[in-house]
Amino acid sequence: MTPYADTPGLPSPIGEGRPSPAPAKNQQQSVGTEFGAFYLAHSRELNAYAARMLTMAQVASSQLSAEDVVAEAMMTMMKNWERLLADEVPLRRYAFRVVKNMVVTQARQRQRKEAVHLDVQPLDDHTQESAEQSVIRNIDHDNIRAAFLSALTPHEQQVALLCYAEDLSSRAAAERLGISSSGIRRTLAQIKRKLTRSLGSAIPT
Repeated sequence: MTPYADTPGLPSPIGEGRPSPAPAKNQQQSVGTEFGAFYLAHSRELNAYAARMLTMAQVASSQLSAEDVVAEAMMTMMKNWERLLADEVPLRRYAFRVVKNMVVTQARQRQRKEAVHLDVQPLDDHTQESAEQSVIRNIDHDNIRAAFLSALTPHEQQVALLCYAEDLSSRAAAERLGISSSGIRRTLAQIKRKLTRSLGSAIPT
């Protein structure tokens, strides 16, 4: 996957138009801003949807929680973020599909790969936005960026960049940073937890 430094400025899923190319040193922060804004706007409905899907699939919370599903989905989206934006993929619909696929996979594993039929569908993209969504859409972009970036330490941002933007394996990222593969895996687990906890708590009530 192309590193951020080789990628032109990214469009925002909350806002209009496409920014002009950004300097290479600003690419990581720009991606964090765009992804953080998307997470803030949709994490609640994704968590609610994941919980419904897990209930229908009869997956016990001790096996997998809605927060775990959404965190994994967000990691998948972060890994493919630049491509999703470049291909103009409908981000909200894509996120719901990733959540559903993860639950189906878990249910199939639990039932020894038997097909599981789940017919819950996300809300129509054209559904009128709620008052909460309107507030989130109008949040100061700088505040969104600060909330997202403050959730991760510089080391965690570096690990996320290598593993999810440059698509390096844990071993390759460990060699790049001069640390152990287990250290990389622990950091990735911390990133998932902090994104779920810190960004989720930043949503206005």
